[in-house]
Amino acid sequence: AQWTPELHSITYAAGGGTGTPPTQADVATSGTFSVAANSLTREGYTFAGWNDGLNTYQPSDTYTLGTADVTLTAQWTAVDYTVAYDGDGHDGGTLPTDSNAYNIGNSVTVLFSPLPTKTGYAFDGWNDGSTTYTSSGTFNMGSADVTLTAQWTPELHSITYAAGGGT
Repeated sequence: AQWTPELHSITYAAGGGTGTPPTQADVATSGTFSVAANSLTREGYTFAGWNDGLNTYQPSDTYTLGTADVTLTAQWTAVDYTVAYDGDGHDGGTLPTDSNAYNIGNSVTVLFSPLPTKTGYAFDGWNDGSTTYTSSGTFNMGSADVTLTAQWTPELHSITYAAGGGT
């Protein structure tokens, strides 16, 4: 008798990533192959492995095929980003502290309590590099840590000259 092994396709799916998924030659029933390296990216996420619906495999792991085609889908872990507050030369008061970890797309509420102070200046709000938040504002987290910097306006004082008895 002459037997030809059944071949099964291995497909890599992006799972939300972008780029071209790796390719894999067909493998015979009960055959093995080395799981491909990741060639995809996903903003705000790190690659966590390839999942076949039951288990997650890392690149270079040995995969033993069963009796069916397999799809390995990219798994992603969201990156945690932070929000920090910079008093920009403040000399009193207290900066807000945000100890939350945010993922891309999360809503961030700008904190206005406590507030810093700066002698001779009025506090105008927090700026993220493009927007100044003057009161309870929110923004959606991007794919990088955010530093909100205090914005200050010099306090203006009037100067009056008195005649001192002169005319």
